[in-house]
Amino acid sequence: MNTEHTVENTKRKKTRKEKILFITQLAVLLSIEILLCFTPYLGFIPIGGTMEIVIFLIPVIIGSIVLGPTAGGILGFFGGLTCFIFYTVAPYASFNGRIMYTPFNGSSYWTIVVCFVPRIIMGIIPGVLYKYGKKAIKNDYVRTGIACFLGSITNTILVLFGTYFLWGKDYVALSSGNMSYSELFFGFLFLTFTAGLLEAIVTTIVGIPICKALFTIIKKNSK
Repeated sequence: MNTEHTVENTKRKKTRKEKILFITQLAVLLSIEILLCFTPYLGFIPIGGTMEIVIFLIPVIIGSIVLGPTAGGILGFFGGLTCFIFYTVAPYASFNGRIMYTPFNGSSYWTIVVCFVPRIIMGIIPGVLYKYGKKAIKNDYVRTGIACFLGSITNTILVLFGTYFLWGKDYVALSSGNMSYSELFFGFLFLTFTAGLLEAIVTTIVGIPICKALFTIIKKNSK
């Protein structure tokens, strides 16, 4: 009887420890996400005149892989929220970003959907791919890399083409007026294969070692 009681207490302590570790890691990743977002030219690295490399969402993908799709979805929601706040208040935010992510500059209210939904989806997909791709992809590094890459590129595609299909004509009128609606499609396609592809590569390179390190920490603390 005492043995059973001891085993039950041990299980409860282990479960509590795992919950505390989960919340702590989630909070740390969220803090990094916010820090990257609001540090000038760190979370959004400008390249060229109108393009940006967005790296502040890397913690979302890492959290999804390490902590699971639910954690990724939570981090993705806050990624959308911080992005919305950033483009609403940050004086150094790009003009195109301002009209793409907030309706306060004359944009459609579809911008709110574009701001939040892609981030939540990108937070869920890497965790799902990593968790359920074990049978198809045995190598853990390769599986992590694929999850990082596809999570990042999914966000790019959903943001750009969500904008195009939901309110692209208004975006054209607000952004330049010199580009037609059909030309916008190819412009977004160009961004996908330039800035979007570069974001995905950076996310993969950064994500793999961090995910492996966090997995090691979790394994040590679960003993």
